[in-house]
Amino acid sequence: MLVFLSSGGYIYYETNVLNERTSSKERELETVEWEKKYKKYENYDQPRIVSVNVDVNIYPGTLDADASGTYSMVNKTSNVIDSLFLDHNDAISTFEFDKETDLVLEDTLYN
Repeated sequence: MLVFLSSGGYIYYETNVLNERTSSKERELETVEWEKKYKKYENYDQPRIVSVNVDVNIYPGTLDADASGTYSMVNKTSNVIDSLFLDHNDAISTFEFDKETDLVLEDTLYN
């Protein structure tokens, strides 16, 4: 009985205390809000990824991994692109460009 209660307590702690729990309805509402906010940008010209180079280090002893990578992007349109829209979710990311850039918006609500 003690093992059962301990397991239940641990699962509750992991899913409700350490990590934010959202219902399927809440996720659906977040998706709808995201689509409303960003729908207007869907037809903006964006560069295309033409190559990817990824380095991954896997540490089986600690069940861990780290990765770094480079995307090469090219404007394949005939229009000048003045804004990039990047979605990196909640992953820790660093962006570097070969031209001067200004961050216009970083959406911390929808990542």
